[in-house]
Amino acid sequence: MDAHRFDALVAVLSRGRSRRAVLGGFMAGISPFLLSDASAKKKKKKCKGDTKKCGKKCIPDTNCCGNADCDGGGACVNGVCICFNGFKACQGSCIANDECCGGCTGGKICQSGACVCPAGTNDCDGTCVDLFTNASNCGGCGLVCGSGQCIHGACTCGAVAKCFAGCACGAREEGSPAVCFEGAFGSACNVDTNCPLGSACLANNVCSGPCLP
Repeated sequence: MDAHRFDALVAVLSRGRSRRAVLGGFMAGISPFLLSDASAKKKKKKCKGDTKKCGKKCIPDTNCCGNADCDGGGACVNGVCICFNGFKACQGSCIANDECCGGCTGGKICQSGACVCPAGTNDCDGTCVDLFTNASNCGGCGLVCGSGQCIHGACTCGAVAKCFAGCACGAREEGSPAVCFEGAFGSACNVDTNCPLGSACLANNVCSGPCLP
């Protein structure tokens, strides 16, 4: 509305009343709308970073806001779930004691509330691996096969792939490929599975000794 139209409107409304009184009434009439608009803008404020809304405040995501956040397993006290018997705290909530907080990674499974590697695998730097076949952890964590192949925990070898210093490359009873070995256990064998982890059954039917760096 331009100045001329505004003055004309005030002139009409002010018949018998002062200009100040008219303006006062006009502002009083529109003030609720101004206040409601400001209130609406205030409500749109969002929490930033790793925080969440809790009433009129922003709290860390890992804190509970009320008892409901504790999933019925506890009570929220100063942003922390005080868990009842049979429950434990987990990222601002309560979970059963036999559950794993945040889930399991690296191939692990949850057993009795703890993340563990499945049977037949071992934990190497947080990841479950098969020491019998994993070429980066062959026979033990961190034992890397130059050939890129691991058989029964022993690195394979050949004309190009070399064994660790002090180890030899020997033919297996079960045929190619050959494996790296250091000495022999002296126990008789017919197949690789007759031998312990890290060794294989050599062509002379004796278990090889683990070839370690």
